[in-house]
Amino acid sequence: MLDVYTLTMLELKERGCAYVDRYAPYYVTSTGCHLFNLANRKNEVFIEAGRVSDTRLHIIFCAPPGCSKTYWLEQFLRGKQAILAESCVDITMEASMTGAGFVGTTRFSDGESVREPGLAETHSAALCGIEEFSAVTNMFRQSYAGDLDTALLQALDSGYVYKRLASGSIKYQTAITLHTGSQPARFDLSSGLGRRFIFIEFIPTRADFKMLTMARRKSRGIRYNPVRTRLIKDTLKKLSDSLFDINEVEIDGNFYDFMDKYNIIHYEEALYEKMLLGYSVMTGNIVGKTLFLEFTPDAQKFLADEITHRRNIKKGSEFSQVFAVLEDSGGGAEMDHVRDTLLDYGCDYAQSMKLIELMLSIKLLKQRGKYLLLPDADEKQTKRKWST
Repeated sequence: MLDVYTLTMLELKERGCAYVDRYAPYYVTSTGCHLFNLANRKNEVFIEAGRVSDTRLHIIFCAPPGCSKTYWLEQFLRGKQAILAESCVDITMEASMTGAGFVGTTRFSDGESVREPGLAETHSAALCGIEEFSAVTNMFRQSYAGDLDTALLQALDSGYVYKRLASGSIKYQTAITLHTGSQPARFDLSSGLGRRFIFIEFIPTRADFKMLTMARRKSRGIRYNPVRTRLIKDTLKKLSDSLFDINEVEIDGNFYDFMDKYNIIHYEEALYEKMLLGYSVMTGNIVGKTLFLEFTPDAQKFLADEITHRRNIKKGSEFSQVFAVLEDSGGGAEMDHVRDTLLDYGCDYAQSMKLIELMLSIKLLKQRGKYLLLPDADEKQTKRKWST
């Protein structure tokens, strides 16, 4: 019998989704982490320094407008075609959300304190998709940790939420998992928030835009497979139940060799460890009552891709947009061409000019007259290409 991971990938490919192998594994893996976390809170088999590990894997998909952020949320969370709809996984979907709406708040009404529960409390065991979660993305742009919402950080990390307001206090534990998206920006991952998320970066090239166009056309009229989606849900229920019987987790030593090879810092290593755990859960790598975290070639590629995504985000995903345009053009292009192309990424002339000036000032780009070039571009070859 096929495992949930394989069944899901087959279903998404049959639907005609673009880049299934590139992006769907993150959402499948996060689902595995979510289910394991619910079981681990009871079984306490995945622990560290005496503490029960929280294995939730939150996702931020970073891409320009119209480039799949909501698309993947809908494939898994919204509508009757969603992979997790009417399954054993509690799911919810929101268009937007504030910090108070997520963790909850209190207020005075007629002189008395009134509690207003947030999404993290009312759906404490849910996998939640939020199309635009400005409270999270804005926190990444803060220059110092003093402005971070501590209660929101707690909800996404340990799950223990404490919030004391003048109108009353809030205290509860949540196991909600968050999937959200953001447009390319400069994210500060040095704060506590950075280690709570994995990142997917998608800055489409011309070839990517063409692929998305053709995939949309070809998927027109294709319905979801009700037999397979039912099988996915049934298999997922059996898997979820089996997780409560696990009493041991074994991690492949090759995983840590891989972490050392890439010099992954300890708090980020925990994220990759969760990725391997979720992947192993959804591929059904369970023997008896032991979950084996086997570091297969597929798992290695999956984690290596995330290392690339995360490092690009650290450098500045908005910079990646300019790099993509110049790489598409052979290493360099006229300034006007770059700014015109950036319009397709949702970046207007004022924004693109500010971005280009910043990149020039920190030497991420070179300028030769009307040409912008990558630092290692062959200037003569690039100018010759654009003069023909």
